[in-house]
Amino acid sequence: MTDQRYWLFTFAIGGALVILSLQLFRLQIAEQQDLSSIARGNALRDMRIIPARGSIYDRDGTLMVDNHPTYTITLTPRNFDRAQIPLLADHLGVEDSVVTRQLDEAQAWNPYRPSPSFSNVSFERYARILEDAYRLKGVGWETGQQRHYSTNARASHILGYTGEITKAELSSESSVSVDTALYRQGDILGRTGIERGYEPWLRGVPGVARRWVNVHGLEVMKYAQGQSDQPPRHVYDIHLALDHRVQALAESLFVNKRGAAIALDPKTGGIIALVSKPDYPL
Repeated sequence: MTDQRYWLFTFAIGGALVILSLQLFRLQIAEQQDLSSIARGNALRDMRIIPARGSIYDRDGTLMVDNHPTYTITLTPRNFDRAQIPLLADHLGVEDSVVTRQLDEAQAWNPYRPSPSFSNVSFERYARILEDAYRLKGVGWETGQQRHYSTNARASHILGYTGEITKAELSSESSVSVDTALYRQGDILGRTGIERGYEPWLRGVPGVARRWVNVHGLEVMKYAQGQSDQPPRHVYDIHLALDHRVQALAESLFVNKRGAAIALDPKTGGIIALVSKPDYPL
């Protein structure tokens, strides 16, 4: 009886060792590549770099449209501590319920990726959030641009305007032609006029910056000294046949009036000025 127990005990120990050895082999050899990829994915963050939108000039090289810096606050629900909602709301100057709603939307979109939740944040509020970054885990930020119109000529029907892309446009079922590889939630695209017609050239192609992050999602350092970063590219400036002085004069002649006027260059057919009233402010 004793010998039988001895052998049963020996086989049990031997079987357990075999199972542990097979598991160790699976983890260290068979699945090493997959597990390493998962570990790198948890430690690395790919940050999109949106290039500054191309500028628009008139026929004499006068700047008509350029960019002013803007700041966007992002939320990564997996890393965010909901106990810090009042602190973030105070820094943003909004109600707690607004932060909660944005956090829930980000959670529904993707809890593991930064979601642009508060756009056009002032520099003062952006700076306050940076000061408390160690307390606001899961809160990130992106810098962007807002279109700035530099001359007295409005030329709204020519220049057009930009707007934030909608969820419907990002949907695969959308009838609007949008390359989802280039656009994400919160991105800006041209809606009308030159901004829309020359969207691919004015927008360019976003770049990528790879960064090591800690367990709280905070950036630690560049990955591989930045050698794997991909800079944004292919942004073009647009030079129009438009003359901003003639355009401003034509617009002044239509104040409080309805109608339209167009001035063409007889040699090239280029549009020197175009007015259509009523129009809209840019």
